[in-house]
Amino acid sequence: MTTSHHAFAALAIISLGVIIVVVIIAGSHTDHQSWCDSTPHNTNKNKHRDVYKLADGQPFSRLLTPYKEWAYSDHQYGHTPTSLAESLCKPLSYMDVQHTFHYKRYQNKLSNMAWVWGQFVDHILILTDKDQSLPWPPGTHRTKASVDKNGQRQQLNQRSPYLDAATIYGDDYHTIHHLRTKDGSGKLKTTKSPYTHEDMPPFNEARSEYKTGDPRSSEHYVLTSLHTLWIREHNYWTDLLHKKHPTWNGDKLFWTSMDIVISEIQSITYQEWLPAILGSESLWNRLACYRGDKMYASIRNEYAGAVGRFGHAMVTNTLVYRDTKTNQLTLTKDLLEAFMEPHLGQGVENGTLWHTGIGGWLLGSCIQPARARQPCIVEALRGHFDLSAINMARGRDHELPSFQETWLHIYEKPLTNWGQVTDNEEHLHLLRDTIGHIGYPMDLWMGTLLEKPYRQSILGKLATEIVAEQFAHIRDTDPYFYLWNDDILVWRDEIHMTRLSEIIRRNTDIDSWFVPPDVFRV
Repeated sequence: MTTSHHAFAALAIISLGVIIVVVIIAGSHTDHQSWCDSTPHNTNKNKHRDVYKLADGQPFSRLLTPYKEWAYSDHQYGHTPTSLAESLCKPLSYMDVQHTFHYKRYQNKLSNMAWVWGQFVDHILILTDKDQSLPWPPGTHRTKASVDKNGQRQQLNQRSPYLDAATIYGDDYHTIHHLRTKDGSGKLKTTKSPYTHEDMPPFNEARSEYKTGDPRSSEHYVLTSLHTLWIREHNYWTDLLHKKHPTWNGDKLFWTSMDIVISEIQSITYQEWLPAILGSESLWNRLACYRGDKMYASIRNEYAGAVGRFGHAMVTNTLVYRDTKTNQLTLTKDLLEAFMEPHLGQGVENGTLWHTGIGGWLLGSCIQPARARQPCIVEALRGHFDLSAINMARGRDHELPSFQETWLHIYEKPLTNWGQVTDNEEHLHLLRDTIGHIGYPMDLWMGTLLEKPYRQSILGKLATEIVAEQFAHIRDTDPYFYLWNDDILVWRDEIHMTRLSEIIRRNTDIDSWFVPPDVFRV
């Protein structure tokens, strides 16, 4: 064989290898039926909202049975949520230095958009009501629950256990009816700001909040901006579909656009956000396959009540606005001020977001670095209310297992020393001083903050396992997940390739080159 033949053969082998790699990567995301033996039978294409309502108002599922230690933990060990929350911030200066070292060594730096998207996703999946009938320490509340056949309180989730964009559309037909227009366009309602001339969500003057599918959408500027972005994205699709299908009526345009938006949110969550949080390595052994005929769709209480709140530790003390045409930092808002403004009764005409528009806040969150995960959350979340104490009190109300019991359940061997949790000397001192012996129970939320990062994940080993298992379960029990939902088959490839950065570019006035391709990393 001549040299040229050898070169040609080598090139052919390399090309074949590249093709195989591309097929493997693409197949792991899109071609689930090539290896998965279970496919949902979606015979009634107009009933997906009913499917998504099946688990609404149902108890959270549990990894472990209710944990009763907390009933006397305060008295036996002296570990109240308030005292533990205070102890997490005592050695703050040294802890920050130490955790910065761990952050640079183990983690990719994330943007503020990473925790905002996490908040947005959790609001889709989790909504609970307060139980005012039961006594609880001041500043906290107990979660509304049912009582099971064994007499155990089981907290109720008012959301479905699917990524169904309930924050945008609500989770019932009544809410959808009030959020959509009645003009045959299939669009969601908007109101135009007289200052920016941008489409914004309708505003409820009586409650001083924007009208969306979720009562928490007005919590702060970036979250409201994200809600607004998806309202615009829905209306973007209705315009596009109307041009391609001028004979479609308003219902057809609305429901198809909603299917596409839900699919985009699912794709972004699994292809962009989860890899940024957990690292791709943690997801490799959880390839997509519909298993809803074998598993019950649910949200874990351990995730909802503790581990899923890891983003609280990433929140920054400020939110920033960047000029959409120059990318210059032009406005910085204290986080507490941003949280409280919608509830000051000033009316929408005096609100910051009404004057600035959403683009600068979204751009700012894509560029502003999030805090490295660490035990002490920012002062803004500890001043007006101590979110760490609230999180631990919630975990005890839900009777979540201790960190040690959860570790034993998942790894089938007990923790024998604090060095298995962290190799940070300051964190080790904190654990020995506050919890004491490894046999004394530690709140699952507290352990989530103190665990050393695991491989590519920003979380520790236990938290990574719980988050990965929860999102695999959400995907694989959803009969309308975008990878196997035939209702969006025509648009699946486009949806699969669309990134959040592209959706931001086409729905805001930001000059496109300022939006980073990966909005979750900086």
